[in-house]
Amino acid sequence: MKSTNLDDSIVRPSANDDETRQKIYERIGILFVAIALVLIGIILIGEKEDPAEFIAAPEPIEGKTEQAVKSVDTISDKININKASVEDLDRLPGIGEILAQRIIDYREKNGGFKKIEEIKDVSGIGDAKYNNIKDKISI
Repeated sequence: MKSTNLDDSIVRPSANDDETRQKIYERIGILFVAIALVLIGIILIGEKEDPAEFIAAPEPIEGKTEQAVKSVDTISDKININKASVEDLDRLPGIGEILAQRIIDYREKNGGFKKIEEIKDVSGIGDAKYNNIKDKISI
C-alpha cells in the first residue's frame, strides 16, 4: 500500500490508491445498509403501540384460535386428539389433511378417544404410523 508521510506520527494512504478507496467504499456501503436496517426496524416498532404485540398470539379467525389453543397441551406440546383441528393434526409426522379429517370423523362418530391407542382404529393409521406420533399426542 502506498502512503505519504505528512508527519512523523501520521501515515495516510495515498489518494490514488485504488485498493484503499475500494475498501472505503465497501465500508461506507455496509454502513448505509446497517443504517437502513436500523431505520426499518424503528419504523416497524413504531407501528406497534405495545412491544408485546410482536410475540402476541394471532388474531382469532372466526373463533378458531380458542379451539387451537385448547388442542395443544402447553406443558408438553402434545396435540390433544380429542380437540385438535385438521390443521393441528396435519402437523403430526405422516398425518396429512386426509388422515387428519379421518381422525376427526372417527372422534365425532365415537364420542372421542378414550385412550391414545384408539387412534389405530382410524383407517390408514397402523402400528408404524402410531409409533411415530404416540409421543406427540394426548387425550
